[in-house]
Amino acid sequence: MRFSKFASLFGILTSALLVGCGTTDFGEVDSLSPLIESRNSVEGAASVLKNTYDDTDPEYIVGQLSYVEASSSINAVIYQLILSLESQTTLPTIDESDDESEGSDATNNLQSSVEDALVNGSDFYLFVARNVCSLEEPAGIGDLCDDARLLVGAGASLGTVIEGLVPKVFDAIVEYSKAERMASEERRKELIKTLKSFLLVPFDEIGTEASDTEASDTEASDTEK
Repeated sequence: MRFSKFASLFGILTSALLVGCGTTDFGEVDSLSPLIESRNSVEGAASVLKNTYDDTDPEYIVGQLSYVEASSSINAVIYQLILSLESQTTLPTIDESDDESEGSDATNNLQSSVEDALVNGSDFYLFVARNVCSLEEPAGIGDLCDDARLLVGAGASLGTVIEGLVPKVFDAIVEYSKAERMASEERRKELIKTLKSFLLVPFDEIGTEASDTEASDTEASDTEK
């Protein structure tokens, strides 16, 4: 399975380094595409890691720990969006809060969560790419290796790119919360269902859903025969 099925680029980071880079249409949550693309890239890298190394290999063990940190960070942001829709409350903006207010604490927490999601996701992605792409024949993951060379080539500027992207992702998340919090109950339930589908699963479950789907398709095909 080619890595490009999960993400052709490491979402928002490589989009910022390449002009005119295309993105995937995520329908109802398209305004959150940078976060979702990053999420998909982390999931794809985890699948590559599991398919490349045995669970006793040091790369697998260290990578699993890095995935836990990345997935927890990304899920934390998605959960805040889900809670805002469930409670019909908007997420605080920088302009609506001051340094001494409770709103400011909430704003800082969300900004910190967004930064953690981008930084930890990037760290995991690059860890997998550096290890897997150093092999003699990294079959079927050319896109990942191309992205890795781009990001590594960015060098120290990558940190600056992430720092500059945090407020942009933060603003997109807040605006999404504002726009949808007063939607009808039916629409909010559908959006919540969609957001929950983007939550990253535990490392042990990566790849199992695809296997289950393939098994179900095979059973259905056999039944038709």
